[in-house]
Amino acid sequence: QVRSLEQQNKVLETQLKLLKEKDQFKSNLGQIMTRSSQNLKQQMEALSQDRGRLQAELGGMQELLEELKGRYEDEINRRNQLENEFVMTKKDLDDLYLRKADVESKLGSATDAIHCLSPPPPPHCFPPQEVRELQAQVHNTQVTVEIDNSRELEMNQVIDEVKAQYQAVAAKSRAEAEQWYKHKFEDMAAQARRHGEETKSVRGEIAELSRYAQRLNADIEALKNQVSPPSGGPPQAVGRG
Repeated sequence: QVRSLEQQNKVLETQLKLLKEKDQFKSNLGQIMTRSSQNLKQQMEALSQDRGRLQAELGGMQELLEELKGRYEDEINRRNQLENEFVMTKKDLDDLYLRKADVESKLGSATDAIHCLSPPPPPHCFPPQEVRELQAQVHNTQVTVEIDNSRELEMNQVIDEVKAQYQAVAAKSRAEAEQWYKHKFEDMAAQARRHGEETKSVRGEIAELSRYAQRLNADIEALKNQVSPPSGGPPQAVGRG
């Protein structure tokens, strides 16, 4: 009987030991679950903060992208305006050359007219009928007109001086106009090149910002998937690099 009691005592001790180990395991399991839950909450908070930061960066990038698009459109409009100004300037230059030719033609006509007024007038200044009438009048009235050589020389000098002054003014005006249009054309060409380079630079910035915005969108979508796991599944631990 004593031996039987000893055996029962050993059995009871073994059962008590197992119960103690079981209770300790349950206690440790609860602590592990609590720590895991806290870690998951911290990771969720960190991911939420990252998501907010990335969304703020994306908003800033989108605003900058809109600003660059506006600058790009302004550059295109300015380039079109320069092209229109170039066309108008070329038209003005063509008109200037036409006016120059017209002035030179009028100068020649005026010179011929002045020569016709100076004695003696060249025969081509009057039609044949008028020449015959004048000859008849001279023959009938027998009027003798003496030409003063000094007067003729003075008139020719005046004509030459007027012609020289007119040609000098015309040449000066033509040279100034050509120089002005030359500078205008060179300035417009330089502006066109500069605006072309700026437009190319803006295009590159827009492309780079578009790629960066796409990367931000992809990061935000990934964070959404991590912060909001599929319903029904257990939360997954996310490690932070």
